[in-house]
Amino acid sequence: MRALAVGSRARFLAMSQAITANRLRHVVDRAFPLDEAFGKVVISHA
Repeated sequence: MRALAVGSRARFLAMSQAITANRLRHVVDRAFPLDEAFGKVVISHA
């Protein structure tokens, strides 16, 4: 397992407020059962 660096609580709250204020919604391409999900999740951003 690898370590994952995350931002501060304040940054998370600011992001959460921005998502709510701009009415952003997540998009799910497809779902996998838990026993098939590992190794198939990719997150990318521009």
